[in-house]
Amino acid sequence: MESYFIWIVLGSFVALCGFLYYKKQRISSQKFFENAQTAGGDAQQYQQYLKFKWIYLVAYLLVVTGDWFQGPYLYAVYASFGFTSSQISAFYLCGFSSALIFGTIVGSLGDKYGRKRNSLACCLFYIGSSVFLCTGNFWMLLLGRVCGGIGTSLMYSAFEAWMVCAHKKAGYPDSWLQNTFGDASLGNGIVAIAAGVVASFLADQWGPQAPFYASALLHAACGVVIFLTWTENYGESKTPVVTTNESAASAAAASSGGFSGALALFRADPSIAALGLVMALFEGTMYTFVYCWTPALAPNHEPLPFGLIFAAYMAAVMVGGSTFSIVAASQWMTVERFALALFAAGAVSLTGSALLLGAGEIVFLCFCVFEGCVGSFWPTAGTIRSRIVPEQVRATVLNLFRVPLNAMVMGTMGLTFVLSTRSMLLLCGLFLAIATALQRYINVSQERKAAAAAAAVPVGAAPAAAAVPPV
Repeated sequence: MESYFIWIVLGSFVALCGFLYYKKQRISSQKFFENAQTAGGDAQQYQQYLKFKWIYLVAYLLVVTGDWFQGPYLYAVYASFGFTSSQISAFYLCGFSSALIFGTIVGSLGDKYGRKRNSLACCLFYIGSSVFLCTGNFWMLLLGRVCGGIGTSLMYSAFEAWMVCAHKKAGYPDSWLQNTFGDASLGNGIVAIAAGVVASFLADQWGPQAPFYASALLHAACGVVIFLTWTENYGESKTPVVTTNESAASAAAASSGGFSGALALFRADPSIAALGLVMALFEGTMYTFVYCWTPALAPNHEPLPFGLIFAAYMAAVMVGGSTFSIVAASQWMTVERFALALFAAGAVSLTGSALLLGAGEIVFLCFCVFEGCVGSFWPTAGTIRSRIVPEQVRATVLNLFRVPLNAMVMGTMGLTFVLSTRSMLLLCGLFLAIATALQRYINVSQERKAAAAAAAVPVGAAPAAAAVPPV
C-alpha cells in the first residue's frame, strides 16, 4: 500500500469532516434551537447550556488527551526497560484485571460520594500511573497498571455520569445532550491526532517516557479545572432526577442505590443489561481491532507509514462523530435506529476486511469505515444510556457495564495466540452482528415501555416525560 493512497484518504476525510461540521452548524442555527424551544428551552437557557457544555468539554478533552499521550508508547516504555514480551503481556493483563475488579468498585462509589470526587480521583490515578511507569521497577510498574486500569474505568463512567446529572438538574432539554455527546466525540478525534503528533515529537527528543510526563501534567490540569468549575452531584437519593424513559419498575428497582440497586435494575429491565452487553461487544471489538489491524495490513512486517495510517483512522473517527451530530440536529433518523445502522456497518466492514485480507487498499478502507463507526458509537451510546439508565445508579451501572468488557478483552487477548488475524477479524464481525441483534431488542423493548406508559395516561391528563421515538 502506497503512502500517496493513504494521503488521499486522509485528505478526503479531513475535507469531509470540515463539510459535515459546516453542515451541522447550519442545521443547528436553523433548526436545532427551534426544536430546543419546542422541548422547553429559551434563548437565555441556551446560552447557559453552551457555557455548561464547554465547562464539561474542557475537562473531558484534557483527560482524554492525557490518555492518548500514554497509549502509543506504553509498550515501548516497557520494552525500553528490557522486559520480555510475556512480561509486557502481564502488565497489560494487570491493567485490564484492575479495571475489572478495583475500577468497578471505585467507580460505583461516585453515586454515593459524588461524581466530581470520582472525576478528581480519575485524574489522581492517571497521574500515579504515569509516575510509577517511569520508575523502571517491576512492582512499581505493576502498581502503575493498577492505577491506569482504575483511571480508565473512572474516565468512562464518572465524567459522563456527572455531565448527564448536571445537565438534567439544570433543566436543559434532553435533546441538547446529543449535541454535547457529538461535540465530545469530534473533539476526541481532534485531540487524538494532536496528541499523536506531539507525543511522537516528545519521544523523539527525550525518549519514550516523555509523553507520560506530559500526560501527568495534562491530568493535573484536568483536576484543577474540575475542582474550580464543577459542582458536586450524586446518584441514589441525593439528587432525584428523572431519566427520560425510566419506567416505574426501573425506578423502584434502582431506588436502593449501589450494587444492589443496579442488579435489581437489571432484573427489572433486561433491556438495560442488554445495553451493557452491546457496549461490551462493541468496545471489546474496538480493543481487539487494535491488536489486529497492523498484522492485517503488514502480514510480513512490511514497512508502512503507521503514523499516517493512525491519522487517517482518527480522521475517520471525526467523520463518524460529525455524522452523528448531523443526524441528531436534523432528526431525520432516531438515535436508536442510527445505532442499528452503525453496528451493522461495523459488522460488514470487519467481515469484509477478513474475507478480502491481502488486498491492502480495500482492507484499509474497510478499517476506516469501522473507525467511522467508532466515532459515531461514543455519542450514540452516551445518548441512549442517558435516556434509559436511572440517575440513582448511573455511575454504578456504567462501571458494571465494563465488567463484561474487561472480561471479553482478557479472553480475546488469549485468543490472539491461537487464532489467525483473519479469524480474529471474523470474530469481531460476529460480535458486532450480535450487538446489532441486541440493539434491536433494546429498541423494541423501549418502544413497548413507551407505548404502555402512554396508554396508562388518563384521557385529558398531561403526558409523561418524552418517550423513546418509534424504532
